[in-house]
Amino acid sequence: MKYLAVLCVLALAASSFAIKDHLLKTNKIPMGDTDIFRTDVCDECQSIVSRFADAMNDPAKVETLKLLLRGLCKETSYELECKLFVNKLDVFMGKLLPYLKDSKKVCHKFHMCGNKDINTFHKLAILYADKYVGQLDAKSKFMCDECRFAANELENMITDRRTQAAIRQFISENICTKIPHYRGACDLFVDDVLPEFFQKLEELVHDAPRFCHQIGLCDAPAGNAISDESREAKHANGRKAIHQAKQQLASIRSQAHPDILMSCLECDIAVDALIIELKTQKSINGIATDLQTTACNILPTNFTLSCNDFLGLYAPPVVYLAVNQLTSNGICKGIFHACPADSSRKAFAALTLPQQESVKCEACEAVNSHIRTILQDTDFRSRIVDGIEGALCKPLPGFATGLCENLMQSYIPTLLDQLQWYLSMPNLCSKVFHLC
Repeated sequence: MKYLAVLCVLALAASSFAIKDHLLKTNKIPMGDTDIFRTDVCDECQSIVSRFADAMNDPAKVETLKLLLRGLCKETSYELECKLFVNKLDVFMGKLLPYLKDSKKVCHKFHMCGNKDINTFHKLAILYADKYVGQLDAKSKFMCDECRFAANELENMITDRRTQAAIRQFISENICTKIPHYRGACDLFVDDVLPEFFQKLEELVHDAPRFCHQIGLCDAPAGNAISDESREAKHANGRKAIHQAKQQLASIRSQAHPDILMSCLECDIAVDALIIELKTQKSINGIATDLQTTACNILPTNFTLSCNDFLGLYAPPVVYLAVNQLTSNGICKGIFHACPADSSRKAFAALTLPQQESVKCEACEAVNSHIRTILQDTDFRSRIVDGIEGALCKPLPGFATGLCENLMQSYIPTLLDQLQWYLSMPNLCSKVFHLC
């Protein structure tokens, strides 16, 4: 009889685990305190718009807001203009109020209503917020299970071929088309790199327990956590490796003309090519159209016509003036620090045209060869990955750090492999970059 009782207990335990796994796969959850999930993004957006409109009708609240904003004006470099704007705040709010009467229409404009994909991220955000607002131990297991369900929904969205195709099309139309001279190479690179990215992202979300642990909604597995000291030391070594690689690139000189820095010349060539493409009328009109479409679609319908008229007239000349402010000298020296001195440019300018063409080819091949050498050094490459990880993940909120680090450690090596393969292509400098 005793063994029969033990057998029954084990059977019940096994069935409970099986039921839980089935619930996870079918996106059903056990009953619990689900109040925090009864509203979606659209409902919350409408609630915020309605509360904002109600506050605008309350003179006491408007005066309180103006008082707070006047205090903040002192922290700006344009205090007088700021205070003048705040003093007229009730006038601006009065003009805005009629457009807030239909809260659902406003939220549709901001893509908060009618957007099913955003609810997946909303659920994760609510879970994370509830963890720190409630701080109730009884909820922790329930939130962990909820996170796993949300992770399954997120995985379905990532693996959706239509989503992937839309992202690929967006990159092609908004990035590759802006550089027509290199559009073929850009599209080819995107076609090779994006599938790997989606695969790594899918693998990351597919392991739901690990995913939810990394964003802080499930308990950490024993012995898997990395200390802050170890993480900072790893990122510091990575930053040193990246700085060392930049210094090595900056020190490469032309063999025939030692005064010319190869990295400076390569930067100038690449940036000049991009600026030339940006200065074409087609690119200027394309950027102006994108700016007009983005800005005017955000505004209420009543403003659309006047917005299109205004930006249709002024956006192209503004973009033209902005693009004409760009120079390879300012970008390569001020942003990328690839040209520490102007002597390299002066030495290059003193060459004859055939000599310049020869040095351009030499620069492309020298920089290409050096980058391949760096990528072949396994230890150095590993530290570069750590440096990129630190640069991209450290600025993120704490709950996203572990997730970002895991994605970077799995995807950046793949990206570097792809880059190394491209750099090893025969006649890259002549067929792709047209420099030899």
